Amino acid sequence: MANISMAKGTVGLSGKWTGRALDLLNILLENWSFEGAYGLTVFGKLSEKNRNVDFSGCGRWDFHGTLLSMHDWTVEHIEKRETKYGFDIAMYGELLKEMKRLGLAITFDFSDIPEDDSEYHEIGYFISDGNRLVYKRGKPQEWRKGEKSFDSAVDFFSAMISEPDKNTLAEWVEKTIEPTDKFVSAKRLRKIELVCVNLTGLDDPLPQDIFQDFYKNFLPDTKRWISFREEAGGWGYCLDAFGSMELTGEWTKEDINALKPVLAACAFNGAQGIWSDDGRPLKPVRDGFSFRGAGIWKMSDLLKNIDSLLRKWISEPAEGRKNTLEKAEYEKLLEIMKDRGLTIGLSFTDLLEEADENYDWEKGRLVESGYLSSDGEKLVYITETREIKEN
Repeated sequence: MANISMAKGTVGLSGKWTGRALDLLNILLENWSFEGAYGLTVFGKLSEKNRNVDFSGCGRWDFHGTLLSMHDWTVEHIEKRETKYGFDIAMYGELLKEMKRLGLAITFDFSDIPEDDSEYHEIGYFISDGNRLVYKRGKPQEWRKGEKSFDSAVDFFSAMISEPDKNTLAEWVEKTIEPTDKFVSAKRLRKIELVCVNLTGLDDPLPQDIFQDFYKNFLPDTKRWISFREEAGGWGYCLDAFGSMELTGEWTKEDINALKPVLAACAFNGAQGIWSDDGRPLKPVRDGFSFRGAGIWKMSDLLKNIDSLLRKWISEPAEGRKNTLEKAEYEKLLEIMKDRGLTIGLSFTDLLEEADENYDWEKGRLVESGYLSSDGEKLVYITETREIKEN
């Protein structure tokens, strides 16, 4: 039989909690009693005026292990419908997303007495990655503008963009990335492979969704970004996808000619995009053609953002570039596809490691099918099927 430890201490708030987030958190804490062993009981409700409350709890061997298991146990109790006050997966998901969005943390300060009476003291905290609660020892850190750790993070991402807006980047870093000193050492390293080892390859690597969100919001385009994307692929972050396209509907020769410059532009600058197997711009063929693609997120996400990527390409000077695209050419294709009901079917395998706790890329790879259509103003990607293909 396992030893039972007894813990006593305080649970508290870190960050600027909204009323709704506090309501959800208090309900969650009430449910962490789990109506049995290995949970905790709080004595009071948290609020902006009352940012710490006492608790008692117990663990299997130690209370630290209980805290590490809290997320899994919460989901398990929700699925078994053993929760109180109507707490369900939607409410839990809302709390997780709000905590990540606002950079909130749930703090713990406690003494634990295992059965062998070797009392110890621990300080720790929960943060959210958007999908689950993550427990860490220590105190939550805060970014401070002007400090080396924060400025190094902003400089690191600035180097990935040809014309960075450092004020916007600073706001994004503060909101998106948990405070860390990793970027200080990354800034000193010139070789990109060492940068990737530091950020993505060692123990406690930075979450992949940081780079996905950066990609989505800033569309990085420098040679350093290309090198980083390729090197990070070795750590499972951003390998290429591959698949095939098929023109569906009554595509005429004139329609295909209108499609050619748009597909060619989708090669972008090598940091992200879609191209043929030999790395050249795509050329549409009526009976289907293969493609490869790259990005620091899932290929389906790149496709969902294809319109913004194309418009960024159009707005930039075309001088010195082989594959240019005029606004009029793009709008002509959008009009043709909408008026004639034409679509582009896609089927592809994504080698990218999913930012999804339920996806184990060692076991399989994502296989997806969908299509691109036009609403007259933009290209729209719709996912039809998605499954994991075993390796």
